[in-house]
Amino acid sequence: MEFKPGTLGGHDTTTAHFATQVTGAVTGEPIDVNQPVELRADGRLYKASGQGAFMGSSPRTAKTASQALTVHGIGQRFHASDDASLTPGKTYYLGTAPGTISDAPTANDAQGAFVAVSTRDLMVVRIGKLA
Repeated sequence: MEFKPGTLGGHDTTTAHFATQVTGAVTGEPIDVNQPVELRADGRLYKASGQGAFMGSSPRTAKTASQALTVHGIGQRFHASDDASLTPGKTYYLGTAPGTISDAPTANDAQGAFVAVSTRDLMVVRIGKLA
């Protein structure tokens, strides 16, 4: 099952202080809060789709392309499920549709980018090329 991350909650500010961060990049397309984000060869951030290196999740919404956006990576806890359907301790993967998350390995992510830390939250555990 693939799903788009929930939008009722944001990033955990405590883990954000210690998570890896990508700064100084701009978006190549609109990106919603909590969506998985990748960095492509043009130096811009996009919804993760396997075309670039997965960098983490978006702590806020970028409504248009060319907006500056800091991305939080390894160690970041973020809201992913509005309906509390995650299984704590389970590995989750980048989905095949841009900016989605899957509960099974995909062509974009065979390793698992996230682990559920509650029924609503995921933590980023891997970045880079995951396929």
